[in-house]
Amino acid sequence: GPAAYAMGQRMADKFIERQRRPRDYRVINDPFLQKVAQVYRANIQGAPTKSVAKHFQVKDRMASKYVDKARRAGYLPKTKQGQKKA
Repeated sequence: GPAAYAMGQRMADKFIERQRRPRDYRVINDPFLQKVAQVYRANIQGAPTKSVAKHFQVKDRMASKYVDKARRAGYLPKTKQGQKKA
């Protein structure tokens, strides 16, 4: 139906949009995660995850994933739920 079509269209648009982004924004490797940690730390007083989202031009949820991966890689300290640490 129309809802399924709209969803497919949205996914296609997202895919195209992702391909347009500079490649290094999509490759999640150590230098990328170090940069995520750097941006996060630089904005610890404000909204660090939002700053990561802005910097890498991704949605907040994706930025959270980046931050999470940076933590797991050891570039940011572990946190307790709801506490910012850099």
